[in-house]
Amino acid sequence: MWLCSIEGIGSAAIRKLIKQFGTPEEVYKKTEEEFVNSGVVSAREAKMLINSKRQFRYRAMREKMASYNMHSASYFSEQYPERFRQIPDFPKRIYWKGQLPQEEVRIAIVGARNCSHYGRETARRFGCELAGEGIGIISGMARGIDGWAHQGALEGGGNTYAVLGNSAEICYPKEHRRLYESILKQGGVLSEYPPETPAMPVFFPMRNRLISALSDGVLVVEARRKSGSLITADQALEQGKDIFVIPGR
Repeated sequence: MWLCSIEGIGSAAIRKLIKQFGTPEEVYKKTEEEFVNSGVVSAREAKMLINSKRQFRYRAMREKMASYNMHSASYFSEQYPERFRQIPDFPKRIYWKGQLPQEEVRIAIVGARNCSHYGRETARRFGCELAGEGIGIISGMARGIDGWAHQGALEGGGNTYAVLGNSAEICYPKEHRRLYESILKQGGVLSEYPPETPAMPVFFPMRNRLISALSDGVLVVEARRKSGSLITADQALEQGKDIFVIPGR
């Protein structure tokens, strides 16, 4: 948990540290001088690693997660989704409530927040019919297409998972509280952000890479130009995923 909680030490640096020293436990034992001499991190990063040992409060973090009935897994954990390991900018740690995605075919459904009636019904219908065939539905629980895709999956009796742009115990937007609670019963919500992290605009484009990573394909419904949905589609293409598109009428 320590290594994956350090601000300023990114995914690439963590991979290099593990390659150099073997395990997170061995990394923890190293001195500032050993970090610098390894050539894996800069002098500034070496100092950050050492200072973080003094500041990290493992018990406090575990108690906070327990109070929210939240689970967590680092890149080194067996519970960590294998599909996240396959992307270059993998999250160092994930947090979730409910369940993590199961070993099933999964389709992401994303699209416009300000969708039309046609877009809303299309997202709901595809979510329902795909879920009814045992396909997991991934989305971001945003207003519009995301929310209706989740709702359709719930109606179809299947599993659905929301990847959030805030920490997993926060329901955003607030009007999706009932949807959020239902998703927890038929799937789960997950995030790369630790407890009590509020939604911020910069987090939403970042979470889109995780939506596509968890999916076998992405269905885009009524996406606007320069929208987050098209960011998800671009990242899915980079990850070698299939893209399906339903334009607006």
